[in-house]
Amino acid sequence: MNPADLPRAEAFLKSGLDRRPVWVQWHRAYQYFAGQGKHQNELIPYYDSLVAKEPESSALIYLRARIEPDPERQVALLRRANEADPAQPWPYFARGRHLASAARWDESLIAFQKARELHIDAFDIDENIHVARLARGDAKTLVEEYKARLAAVPTEMKTLIFLCDALAVSDQTDQIESVVTEWTNRVGMQYGPEATATARAIGFYKSGKVEACARVCSETGPLTDSPLRAQALLALGQTQEVIDNKAFAKLWVEPWNAVALSLALSLNGQAKEADDWRERAARTMESQGVEDGRAAVLLRAAEPASIAEIERVVVDADETALLCVALGRRFPAKRDEYHAAARRYNIQRKAPYQLILRATDGEKP
Repeated sequence: MNPADLPRAEAFLKSGLDRRPVWVQWHRAYQYFAGQGKHQNELIPYYDSLVAKEPESSALIYLRARIEPDPERQVALLRRANEADPAQPWPYFARGRHLASAARWDESLIAFQKARELHIDAFDIDENIHVARLARGDAKTLVEEYKARLAAVPTEMKTLIFLCDALAVSDQTDQIESVVTEWTNRVGMQYGPEATATARAIGFYKSGKVEACARVCSETGPLTDSPLRAQALLALGQTQEVIDNKAFAKLWVEPWNAVALSLALSLNGQAKEADDWRERAARTMESQGVEDGRAAVLLRAAEPASIAEIERVVVDADETALLCVALGRRFPAKRDEYHAAARRYNIQRKAPYQLILRATDGEKP
């Protein structure tokens, strides 16, 4: 979103905060936009006041926990939210995210499945369950489940993407291209050439055929300036091409993309440029909410973070992996430890998987 539009979005969302019952998704969106704007410092007092008025509201306690900067207090608030209403799915979801950030995959899966039982939106939970199951060794089982689901609902692209992950993690990468081809032949007329090209590009990336992914992206209009193309080029070591392409400029608003660029520059021996992009990412993270703010602190710290400190940054697994390798570039003495940690999180084959693999395993572009 254009930064100039943030105040309007925030004002619109704020107008609906008094609705009851509490609409958690609405509040989450409000917290996101307010956290990026000039009212970031007002969020905690505002939600403190809401909880004071409705101290038994599990939803409001959960929402207050989301913006709590102190990790221990955040966990205590989530526990309180769960006790206030065990039928509220969001505290279980948050608990699952915390456990996943510590690579406690079995426990995180239990929490995520409980959230799903309580009817949390599939959009919010499916990928978390997918990653937890991949990480705990369920890839072969998932292959069969996703194949069955795709046979029943052949138009579901998300299932195709998850199936490609499961095939890659279970060492069946050679099947990905044929699975994608079968899917595009079946639904191509319905989705159109751009969607089928996107599926092919994603399949190539997950298969480790990064050059083919970059080529398909360059030949497909909507993908020419996409994060997928940029990430493929970074994994291939074509960092300068990414920097020089003005169409990619919009991608660096997302701080984790900037961290990936910093990593690629560091791998190419461009230390000064890598430092500049890492600092740019950290500046953006400061205004992106509690968890990204914690990541910013670690990226800027003069001393290397402990693994326990990294585990307290509750972000997606691929972002945790990226944080680990970025810290490994900053602190070479701890690089082996950081790389070992990164491998625990670099599971799902979506970008920046291949770039992270290049850092941890010395894979050549």
